[in-house]
Amino acid sequence: MLEENDFILQNKTIKIDKESQQKIVDFFANVKTFEKNIKRPLLIFYDAKSKVFYTECHIYTEELKKFKDEDATIDPDYQEEYRLNRALQPDNPDFITMQEDAKGGRQFSDIVIEYNKDYRENKPLKILGGQHRTKAIEKMSPKHTLHGIRVYFNLNKDQRAEIARISNTNITIADDLLDRMEEQRLDPPNKLRNFVQKIGLLKKGEDFGDRKANKENLPTIRLARTFIVNFYKGKNYKG
Repeated sequence: MLEENDFILQNKTIKIDKESQQKIVDFFANVKTFEKNIKRPLLIFYDAKSKVFYTECHIYTEELKKFKDEDATIDPDYQEEYRLNRALQPDNPDFITMQEDAKGGRQFSDIVIEYNKDYRENKPLKILGGQHRTKAIEKMSPKHTLHGIRVYFNLNKDQRAEIARISNTNITIADDLLDRMEEQRLDPPNKLRNFVQKIGLLKKGEDFGDRKANKENLPTIRLARTFIVNFYKGKNYKG
């Protein structure tokens, strides 16, 4: 059923069950991926932990908007009305930045999807992870911008929950790490770091800490800036 020229399997010794095979074929036939447009085969991977098949490919904004469903549910048989995704955060600064990036032509990637026509058949791309990126694409992305998607096939309730959980698990980035990244971006380079090394808060070759509590007890960007500001405030103190 899988045409040899349309798909490349991760491992030819792995057998694809008939139902997964049918869904893969249906996806390839009905969704205009970039790979299909340039006559390249889809790569079909097997997740041994969840025991599911998936592909990683690319899709244009207009195609994603046409088929996406942000109201995916873990249990479509008995709990279709209860969506798995959290409520959208329209005022979140990161989401606002995301929309501006989309407007500027940002290509987003690793949007996690289940291809499922069992409910809301006309919207088979069920979003399991990346709903804020998907919404930013919908609102702001030019229609011919390409985005990377990971599409799973033939998930049961437990597999769906596991994939959704992994796709929505983020290790929070500390503000101190973001400060350090921003400092590394600034010109002239190394100015603050060289100063802090010179006065002995950092040893030569050391960098600022990525969080307030770190095992090396390295000072953070915030601490260094506070030190400088307080130094000048102290010089101006007339008490």
